[in-house]
Amino acid sequence: MSLTTLLWVRVAHVLGFVLWSSGLLTGIFLLRAHASVEASARQAFVKIEKVVGIIMDAGATLAMAAGFAFAFGTTPIAFKTGGWLHMKLALVVVGVLSVHGMVRVKMRKYRNGDVSPLPSWVLPVLLVSLAVIIALGANPTLLRK
Repeated sequence: MSLTTLLWVRVAHVLGFVLWSSGLLTGIFLLRAHASVEASARQAFVKIEKVVGIIMDAGATLAMAAGFAFAFGTTPIAFKTGGWLHMKLALVVVGVLSVHGMVRVKMRKYRNGDVSPLPSWVLPVLLVSLAVIIALGANPTLLRK
């Protein structure tokens, strides 16, 4: 891949990450609010949650597609440049993708009338995961050979 292409792929990766993480945070707080309102107001939350879910899914798709394109588009491939990428991907799967799945399931359950709050640990796990992912991705020397 040319340098210009790699830069655009990185821009797409960051944009996807921002959409994904902001959608997740918005979704978590929408679900909290949804659970605390009266039944007559819940339908308005369902419509907003649907849009936020689409933003989350689009951001996740863009971040992952661009991330893998970037990782495999460099020489040597990023998987051979140290443990940082392995740790970053593990955090994405455990700390972000799992929360994404939980939020999407809750959105569907809330839409069907089954309103129960998310576990309290979800937000701290997401925030810590996002902070470490940003630190690993932004620091060009951290855990790299």
